[in-house]
Amino acid sequence: MTKYSPLGTGHIGVKPATNLFHAARYASDTNRAPTVAVTINWHRLDVPEEEASKLFRDMRRRVRRSWRHLVETDRGCGGLEDLGVHENPDGRRNTHWSVYVPAGERNQFERIVTKFLSRVTGVSQLAGALHFQSIYRHGLGSHMKYLTKGISPEFASYFHMHAVDQGFVSGRGRTFVGRRIGLSARRAAGWTRKRRPKSPPT
Repeated sequence: MTKYSPLGTGHIGVKPATNLFHAARYASDTNRAPTVAVTINWHRLDVPEEEASKLFRDMRRRVRRSWRHLVETDRGCGGLEDLGVHENPDGRRNTHWSVYVPAGERNQFERIVTKFLSRVTGVSQLAGALHFQSIYRHGLGSHMKYLTKGISPEFASYFHMHAVDQGFVSGRGRTFVGRRIGLSARRAAGWTRKRRPKSPPT
């Protein structure tokens, strides 16, 4: 089993992976599934691996605050439902961040993320280090398996996927799930995973 310590982790454990999948399912069931995938290549910004998580938390906090301001000004964005992972394959640190962005707010969201990533890193030109891509509902399952490809190899078959080594990530926050779709929110809503009925034996 993956061991967690202040030093970091070499793989995604079974509990964090399960939390990610359940968060995505809950978001989908409440019609707020992730719609935008954000990839940040920290190595292209010359950010040391051990500093990337802290900078991301700072940026994410600022984005959340700005997004909340849009709600307060009646833009109707709602809270920020998000989840993601940090990776470090071959020493190239990156973050995959999946966020629900309402229709019509994509440009605003990209502008906010770009602004705050520049601020926390002190880098004005982010070309090649910041990428945005659409997540379509029919492809959410495949997207989640891509996010969790760094699963501990012994648990890969449980999730019907192949494990791919994503390197050592310092600190405890290899994966993250926003509070609005996290375990406490799911429990408060009485949400349980809906399982597909098995086909009758032939």
